[in-house]
Amino acid sequence: MNTWVANKLQCELTPINPVTVKAANRGKMLCFLICKDFRWKMQKIHFVADVFVMELDACNMILGVQ
Repeated sequence: MNTWVANKLQCELTPINPVTVKAANRGKMLCFLICKDFRWKMQKIHFVADVFVMELDACNMILGVQ
């Protein structure tokens, strides 16, 4: 999730040991924060997950496999 979005939604952010996240373009980013038990709804289906929070330029959230 984008840091700006997490702050806008007033998510409770928890510091974590740095995690390297690999992007689809083969780039790598370091993540230092997590939003635990983040809840969202998409196409009438509810989801809950621990979400990494980092600087994203082109989107608000990326769904993928941890």
